[in-house]
Amino acid sequence: MKCVKFFAGTLAGLALLAGCSNKEELLQEKDRIITERSAENDALKRQLRDSAATHLVMQKQVDAQRAEMEDLQAVTAAAKVAAPVEVAPAKPAPKARKFEFKDKDVEVVAKGDEGTLLRMNSKDMFASGSAEVTPAGQKILARVAKALASDKDCRIAIEGHTDDTPIKKSAAKWKTNEALSLARAESVKACLVKAAGLGADQVTCTGLGETKPLSKAKTEEARARNRRVEILIGR
Repeated sequence: MKCVKFFAGTLAGLALLAGCSNKEELLQEKDRIITERSAENDALKRQLRDSAATHLVMQKQVDAQRAEMEDLQAVTAAAKVAAPVEVAPAKPAPKARKFEFKDKDVEVVAKGDEGTLLRMNSKDMFASGSAEVTPAGQKILARVAKALASDKDCRIAIEGHTDDTPIKKSAAKWKTNEALSLARAESVKACLVKAAGLGADQVTCTGLGETKPLSKAKTEEARARNRRVEILIGR
């Protein structure tokens, strides 16, 4: 009976020892796994640090190349500015047309490079408050047109001018002096284009009303001089 009890105790002790041995192996295995994982984590951290360092180096290289390109562009731009520019010799400006014309009813004024200015008093060209050229005015313009017909390349600018007296008689038709002076300039253009055979695009018209007086005096003589039509003839 005692032998049986001893044997049983021995078996229990052996089982206890075996259990202790397995537990120790498990703990050792756990430690080993933790050590391996820790080593792997350290390796990954080193790789990340190396990647960051590589990225920083590459970024510095890119920045250096960009700065070099900007320097080259600046040098190229400076070279273009500094390079002598070949300028074609300027062509001499065409001389203004010298318009030879004499007429007792037309004032001829030389305007240098601008051309020749013909000045006609409105009393010879239009009835008061009217934009229709009178028969006497048509004869004057016919003489001008005859002189212009010899040069079809001329450019003509017609300006209508009035005095500073407000419109009264024809106020229903012409609201302002500028409107009346423009209508008179257009009537002169129609006569010249027809009589001289000019192209309509060769002639421009402007109505200036009382804005460019020849005299600022408030006398009737000054106002009469300001009422006029001017024809600038050039190229």
